[in-house]
Amino acid sequence: MGDLDLHKGLLYVRRSRTRVRNGKESVVRDVPLKTKHSRRSLDLSPTVVQAFLQHPAGDDPERDYVFRSRAGGPVDSDNLDRTFKRHLTLAGLPEIRFHDLRHTHAGLLIAAGIHPKAIQARLGHASITATLNIYGHLMPAAFKGVGERLNVLIFGTRTAPDENAGPGLKAGTRVTIGGRWRI
Repeated sequence: MGDLDLHKGLLYVRRSRTRVRNGKESVVRDVPLKTKHSRRSLDLSPTVVQAFLQHPAGDDPERDYVFRSRAGGPVDSDNLDRTFKRHLTLAGLPEIRFHDLRHTHAGLLIAAGIHPKAIQARLGHASITATLNIYGHLMPAAFKGVGERLNVLIFGTRTAPDENAGPGLKAGTRVTIGGRWRI
């Protein structure tokens, strides 16, 4: 089973590729992912699927890498940044590190209003805490208007229920707490 299913529009993250020592030499090989949360499937946008469909396929299905070295095999992890920067230059794009794509992706998901739990799963984080600690500063809109939104939920209005009531609840106002009415 391949890592890319263009009919379903899915990319499967099942392994990592890294350089490891094998005696006196080092070789590039697939290694297991860090955690069980790292193993995931990502749905691709229709535009990305179309770009992959237009990408030339390799001659060898066993070595059919989307991004290939000049020799046709996988891009060496030590050369990934250099190869990526070369392609950025050819495309006339600003230079960034390959890993910065991950952060850009997360930032775009946040800007699109995607729920943090969905972002956590997509990035393969083991906990929501990791996602919020890394990307929470990109979510200022989450804090904006919280009091006003709470007011709408409780009182059905954006303004105070009684202009003389002040910031606290007026005596006798009914509010549900844990499914029961309290006064």
